[in-house]
Amino acid sequence: MKITAFIISIFVACLTLVGCNLPIGNNPKTIYPTEVIQTLEPIVWATETRSVVVIVETPSPMPEQDFATVTPSVTATPYVPFTINTFVNAVNVRTNPGYLFPIRGMVQSNTPLTLLGRSPGNEWFYIQTPDKIYGWVFNKLFSADERLLQAPLVKPEDVQIVQGLLLDATGNPVSGVQFALTQGSGGNVARTDASSGEDGLFLAFMPINSSGTWNVSYVAISCDSNMADANCNFNGSVFPPSMQINLPSDEVLAFTWK
Repeated sequence: MKITAFIISIFVACLTLVGCNLPIGNNPKTIYPTEVIQTLEPIVWATETRSVVVIVETPSPMPEQDFATVTPSVTATPYVPFTINTFVNAVNVRTNPGYLFPIRGMVQSNTPLTLLGRSPGNEWFYIQTPDKIYGWVFNKLFSADERLLQAPLVKPEDVQIVQGLLLDATGNPVSGVQFALTQGSGGNVARTDASSGEDGLFLAFMPINSSGTWNVSYVAISCDSNMADANCNFNGSVFPPSMQINLPSDEVLAFTWK
């Protein structure tokens, strides 16, 4: 009896051991979700793409380009007065730029004059004599020098200005043409002159109290005019040859070279 019970116990134990190795079949303990979770691991790559985006958005080269395109400001060279000399004697130094203004002094040729400025239109220079006399002298009394136009513009005080514009038939400016402004008759004629510049404009400076009717007329042309050839020959003339203006006036007189 005991032997039989022992044999049965051994048989049951063997079944138990063998059963551990038997196929389970459709046992619900199969862990398929574990494999599904593993297939989601590529989602981790989304965190890596963030670092790439950050690198692309980094604008490190831009500030260097901005600084490279900055243009340094240019500091204008201050004007340094220098001396000039007239080539004629008995040059009048006037209180303002024009023949109608009082004479303040007189200088002889080769007198060193300090150039302080120039008038609008560039026909008169503001100078200082060795005797500390300040005033205006006519520019045609000096030899040509490109430095003359480096002098600063000086606006004269207590004057009124008569303006005129000379153009050719196509509307281009005519330079180097002289106009006279006169008032009166006989031996009592007041007169001043002005010439057209490269822009065709001429400026006649008049005393502040000038009034009444003045005659403005064409009187001469310079060999430096753009209407003159190399031999100082020219064709045409100013039209109208003269006109009148009542002072004071802000009118710009219009003349045509035909």
